[in-house]
Amino acid sequence: MRSAFLLLLLTVAVQGPQLLRPDWIGTEAFRALIAHGMVESGDYLVPRLGGELMLTKPPLVYWFLAAAEQVAGLGRVALRTPSLLAAWIAVLAIWSVFRRRFDGTTAWCAAFAFLAAPAQLWHAGTAEIDATFAGFTAASLVLLADAAVTTPGRVVRFALAGALGALALLSKGPPYLMFACGILPFWWRSGMRPLPAFAFFGLAAAPIAAYYAMVLGDPAALGAEELSELAATESVGRLGAWSVGSLVDAPLHLLRSAALILPFGLFALSRPRLDENQHRLVSALLWCYGVGVLVLLVFPVRPSRYLLPGTGLAVAACAPALVAFARSTLPVPRAAQRAVLSVGAIFAAAASVVPWLSLPLPGRSLLAACVVALAAVPAVRDRARLAAFAAIVPTLLLLAIGGDRDAQRSHGVRSDRQQAALVQAERVRLGITGLEVWGYDSESVVLGVDPDAPWNLRRTGEPRGDCIIWKQRDRDEPLTPPDGFEIRSHVRGRAQDHVLAVRVR
Repeated sequence: MRSAFLLLLLTVAVQGPQLLRPDWIGTEAFRALIAHGMVESGDYLVPRLGGELMLTKPPLVYWFLAAAEQVAGLGRVALRTPSLLAAWIAVLAIWSVFRRRFDGTTAWCAAFAFLAAPAQLWHAGTAEIDATFAGFTAASLVLLADAAVTTPGRVVRFALAGALGALALLSKGPPYLMFACGILPFWWRSGMRPLPAFAFFGLAAAPIAAYYAMVLGDPAALGAEELSELAATESVGRLGAWSVGSLVDAPLHLLRSAALILPFGLFALSRPRLDENQHRLVSALLWCYGVGVLVLLVFPVRPSRYLLPGTGLAVAACAPALVAFARSTLPVPRAAQRAVLSVGAIFAAAASVVPWLSLPLPGRSLLAACVVALAAVPAVRDRARLAAFAAIVPTLLLLAIGGDRDAQRSHGVRSDRQQAALVQAERVRLGITGLEVWGYDSESVVLGVDPDAPWNLRRTGEPRGDCIIWKQRDRDEPLTPPDGFEIRSHVRGRAQDHVLAVRVR
């Protein structure tokens, strides 16, 4: 219990600042609106956006967001908290496995590596599906690897891995299997017995199968044929868009995948001495990531966030090598010394130049640059300090520079927050009470103006309210309002207008 509480504190200390990002990030507002619709309608089975069916993703994350809204309201911090709890569950599983297979220091290092890996940290603490999915997937697969590649493996560990796998499947679906395939060869070689296999696969598959059985039984949801068409455009269905031309950026994808596990991946090159079970555990976790990287080669689009679960497992697998490097009494390699001192020199130069530039940034980036420059010289004195420098500095820089970037974007007149305020002011000026989203508009703007507004994504039928709003991109042809409506206001955004049209009386 004490260790679980300390791991929670570590999770909040590392990823907690991301909860405070001032604007909605990516598709956070989209997820928030769907969850809000569940709360307002009381229908938690079928996700909807303003009344429009949204079955492209399973519902678990929406359920978490809806629960957070009911507890603490429709705020960014409240709706981002479930992803932080998923990360905590992941580090609990990683810590427990590495504590049993290695030692306490390695376990804490693995937990920190999962939380602080730059790719992981950048997407952490959001209301996006990917952050929560990554936490449940990493927790499930580290437990599965521990049980499957070591002898004997207790059935209860397979069952717990399967239960967490079910949460991952209910969060995002088939991508979980992409990473799980990295463990299956190790499990097969160690002897895949019927009872553990049933415990894992049964518990993983039953909840997601039960959910879609309920969806098919709901007359308000889609039918079997429509669900099949939907599946053909999501996840595995995207394979149909692959072409030979998709291989053009394959080298860039491989290089990016290698960069995602830095700086922890550099220490894996030192090859620490491990016993057979330790080696197989580390290999299985690295294979989870490697298989995910290779599978994405056959997908036409490969965003880095698709690799988040595997990234966390890979950096955790590097923890034994990092600890072995730090414990070694050998001198610091000259190449490592030169690299760290070069980093320090670069950031010293940056710290001296930044104050003279007309950058609308607060002082966090400047402070972080000074800290890195001053810490570089003592960091090369021994291996333990160098390991700590490599592990902590990327986290510090990401939180500082990313925080300044978010602050800059959120205070501009073209930010979504300001756009929502301007639209709301126009709505008051025009005396509009009801609002309907006609076609599509920015979810974060709609969330700030009227989260209860109905959506008509296909622009069919007669608008139900006396005012409609839509987003008009600069590159698109202007949209003509439906009969009986006239445009009364344009609110200018970064690359689009938010158009308000009112019914003519």
